[in-house]
Amino acid sequence: MDAISSGDWTSQLPAETLLDALPDPVWVKDPEGVYRFCNAAFERCFATSRADVIGHTDADVLPPSVAADCAAHEREVIAALAQRRHVQALPVPGSGAVRYLEIVHAPMLDASGRLRAVLVSARDITAHWWSADQSRDNETRFHQLFDQIDSVSVQGYDRDRKLIYWNAASTVLYGYRAEEALGRQLEDLIIPDPMREGVIGAVDAWVNGGPGVPAGELTLRRADGSPAHVFSSHVLLRGPDGEPQMYCVDIDLTERKAAEDRIRKLSLAVEQSPESVVITDLDGRIEYVNEAFARTSGYARAAVIGENPRLLKSGRTPAATYADLWATLVGGQAWRGELINQRADGRQFIEMAVITPIRQADGRITHYVAVKEDITEKKRIAEELAHYRAHLEDLVAERTAQLSEARLEAEAASQAKSAFLANMSHEIRTPMNAILGLTYLLDRDLASTKEREILGKIDHSANHLLSIINDILDVSKIEAGRFTLQADDFRVTDLLKPLESLIQGQLQAKGLDFSCVTDPLPPVLRGDQTRLRQALLNYLSNAIKFTDSGSIRLQVQVLEETQADLLLRFEVIDTGVGIAAEDLARLFQPFSQVDNSSTRRYAGTGLGLVITRRLAELMGGEIGAESEPGQGSRFWLTARIGRGSASNLPESASPPPTRQEAERRLAEGFAGARILVAEDNAINQEVISRLLNIVGLRVDLASSGRQAVEMACRNPYALILMDIQMPELDGLQATRILRARRAWVPCPILAMTANAFEDERRYCLSEGMDDHIPKPVDPRHLYSVLLEWLSKTLARAQPPRFTPTQPTPVEVGSPESRVTRLANLAGVDVAFGLGNLNGELDLYARILRKYVQHHADDVRRLRDMLAEGDLEGAYRVAHALKGVAGTLGFARIQSLMTELIAGLRDPPSTIQFETWLAEAQAAQAELLEAIGSEASG
Repeated sequence: MDAISSGDWTSQLPAETLLDALPDPVWVKDPEGVYRFCNAAFERCFATSRADVIGHTDADVLPPSVAADCAAHEREVIAALAQRRHVQALPVPGSGAVRYLEIVHAPMLDASGRLRAVLVSARDITAHWWSADQSRDNETRFHQLFDQIDSVSVQGYDRDRKLIYWNAASTVLYGYRAEEALGRQLEDLIIPDPMREGVIGAVDAWVNGGPGVPAGELTLRRADGSPAHVFSSHVLLRGPDGEPQMYCVDIDLTERKAAEDRIRKLSLAVEQSPESVVITDLDGRIEYVNEAFARTSGYARAAVIGENPRLLKSGRTPAATYADLWATLVGGQAWRGELINQRADGRQFIEMAVITPIRQADGRITHYVAVKEDITEKKRIAEELAHYRAHLEDLVAERTAQLSEARLEAEAASQAKSAFLANMSHEIRTPMNAILGLTYLLDRDLASTKEREILGKIDHSANHLLSIINDILDVSKIEAGRFTLQADDFRVTDLLKPLESLIQGQLQAKGLDFSCVTDPLPPVLRGDQTRLRQALLNYLSNAIKFTDSGSIRLQVQVLEETQADLLLRFEVIDTGVGIAAEDLARLFQPFSQVDNSSTRRYAGTGLGLVITRRLAELMGGEIGAESEPGQGSRFWLTARIGRGSASNLPESASPPPTRQEAERRLAEGFAGARILVAEDNAINQEVISRLLNIVGLRVDLASSGRQAVEMACRNPYALILMDIQMPELDGLQATRILRARRAWVPCPILAMTANAFEDERRYCLSEGMDDHIPKPVDPRHLYSVLLEWLSKTLARAQPPRFTPTQPTPVEVGSPESRVTRLANLAGVDVAFGLGNLNGELDLYARILRKYVQHHADDVRRLRDMLAEGDLEGAYRVAHALKGVAGTLGFARIQSLMTELIAGLRDPPSTIQFETWLAEAQAAQAELLEAIGSEASG
């Protein structure tokens, strides 16, 4: 529509003088709300001029609140194209008075019905308005009254159900703020959907002269959708304009409803309780009993109301019980006890009763409540049980003693077996070390190919025997509960590739094919790689043993996968002889073999599969086998392996050097380096000193842990060799003290101990030591370890200035040997002793002389100490004698001292000690005689 210009209006309106003569304000606005005309009465009414009005909007002319109201009404006119009337309060400029104008907005349409303008006229109705002041005052007072009531919700609605009043209590009850609620429809505000149509119809009928809306309980709706339980009453009033208004007065019943619900639940619980419930007044008259009371006593409920509970008396309840009951209740406390009562039919029964005073809110006691349980049957059963218990306690005590004795015997047997296996393994390992060491020394010096072949067979058999010993040791540790796994990061290739190289010789000997198939795996895993490889090697070795032709396949599958770990299944599949179904169940049992006859074809101890089963269980997995005779076998195990990180992988280790290479590198790179040897045994001091001097290392000796600490704090050392058991301070104590000393220049500390077990090595490392060297010392291992640690701490290279000595081959059995008689003694291994001294005969002879000087009297000293009860002193002497005997190859003396040391920890009979000492004395006498003869020769 084109805007209406000022010129248009002067041609279409009556004369200006006529409009100005009108007593009421008149103005015209275009559809955009811009003033196009106003008369003189408008100027007087609103205290403005035409020049300030024409071309402006309400926002420029009227107070903000008035402008907003007028704009709202004009929007309704434009939307409906119909006249609208309303009363507008207008402040009088310069005073606090208010005038009331009745304003009429009317649309002005052209011939086609299009809106051209809005004509507005106003009439001052202030006088009429104040004539209704009393009515408004009443309404105001009404509103003020209910605004102060915080427990009753009051809402007012006009005839169209639009909210016109909302007190503060309504906000609390329904959750709407007043500004959110005013102007909204009743049905949209608090009426649930199922009630909507009914409420609309009832209210509309009422305001139009129909029946009123009755008061009553309703479940209405809060702002958050939750139900509001209220009692709602309604009243219809006339507003100042004469129009009907409905006011709703709502009282919140939520708490009352909840209380009623709790009471109902409590009533049901009491009524349905299996225990009798009785409520009396303070005089003991019964006011209530539940169904359980009637069922237990046999009295009808109606018959006992108003009666006293004494009607249940049997005469068997002691009078003192009733006296205590009433004294307790009168004191305001709860009473608990047993009552012997009588039913309506005369039968007696026993009740456990709890009687409690009931207090009102003000603390007054008004009633007593008794909760009683019929315990007649329980008492009867308890008496029977007491009778049986008296008899059973004797039986249980007797059986417990038998079981305790059996348990102690079983534990003793288990400990004895474990100790026996461990001791046997230790005793066998000692000559095995001699065999392997001597084999190494002979292999270095022999030139004959035939002799080397024989030596190779000896070495192979010795290593096979050593693997059996290791299996026995593993089984003993498993049964003793001392077998644990390590968790380290490792590459998958480092697990699988070495397996093929370990079995390659066996495969080639039988002409078997081998393949390895794996699912995609993370490159780095975390677990005990050594033990997992051991388990797989057991499976592979068994498969090769029982397969004469065909192939062996190792297969790895991923069964489960998480962010932290994987469940892997390893399978070894062969084309061998197979196993019968009845034999499969015995495969993984300790000390069990499928064929254990004396003519069996396949050798073996049967321990490998037992160890494999235990390893799989420790790794969170299982084992199993599937086989048919003539069709091959499939052995499998599962293990839960963690995910590793490449950043935690150790640097790739190069293969250990040969002894000759280690000697050369030590002599060339570290000759002159200063080493502290802490060793209390004089013979061992000379042995280790000689081995170190051979490669040019300087040696300082300390005879105790305390002396070692003092020397290490005075002098800088490249490395310390620390014996574990020494007087004053042992090696572990000395290490801990050094680690805490500021005066000490840190360097590697290597433990030397006769205990070669892995847990001993880990214990030494956990106590602050850097490495572990078992005794008797193997020169090859000693040199390799020294080279590793000196390379880390003294990273220097010097020109060759020292040439290690080469040992002279010794023919132990030669008649010309200076130690012939000693070598021929039972329980003596001269070759082993010479191997520990790098084959140097002169050094061996000097140490034999020292043995006579320092240990000739040890057996007599042991007997005296044991007779005096000095077990600690006896332990030190036996330990020192065992160590030096082991170094020199005196196997019988070493074994006897091992048994005696074990006996000191768990003393046997005196006869057993005397047997060991007698054998030791006889063996010592033979040794001293042979050594004495040689020493003088």
